[in-house]
Amino acid sequence: GPLGLQLAVELLALGARVVGVADRSQMSRGPLMRAAAADPALIAQGAGYLFRLARAGVAIWRGAEVRSVTERDGYLSVALGPVAGGGRMRHVEADVLCLSEGFVPQLELARLLGAPVDTDARGIARVQRGTDGATEVAGLWVAGDGGGRGGAQIAAAQGRLAGLAVLRHMGRPASVDLAAQRRLVRAERFQLALWTAFDAPPRRPA
Repeated sequence: GPLGLQLAVELLALGARVVGVADRSQMSRGPLMRAAAADPALIAQGAGYLFRLARAGVAIWRGAEVRSVTERDGYLSVALGPVAGGGRMRHVEADVLCLSEGFVPQLELARLLGAPVDTDARGIARVQRGTDGATEVAGLWVAGDGGGRGGAQIAAAQGRLAGLAVLRHMGRPASVDLAAQRRLVRAERFQLALWTAFDAPPRRPA
């Protein structure tokens, strides 16, 4: 996914030699265009990652996944194969292998406090809450990835809306922030398009 590209760029900045990035997705162009319409600056940042990786000669293998890792003479031999199965295997030598199986929101605290939990369209757990973070538990608001996967922009907008809702709950004056509501809608639209672009089939059982 996109954070794999970000990690590779950060490792380059620290002086590491990055051999390549294997991504299980194909990075579909249509959803990326929708993401660019929602937040051009973030997509430009992602394009900058790709440029820096290309300039450093870092390979990007799309539609590929790790099949096996073997230690040989002090280094790792990593076997990469097509996500769809079959196909030609690629073997890469490296000192360190960074793996990610995605993100899981940290819902434990909200769940222990009694907030109902369900799943989104991708099957990822989330706290049932309103746009201002209000849950069915009186006096409990949840903003950001403590209630579901969303990213920094969603968290910032939700935090603003939740803070204002808490003030109103306490009887303090707090106007409705229409700009924060618009930022939240735009950020949600961006995230939906981004993760559609980087969607990949479920991993096959070993």
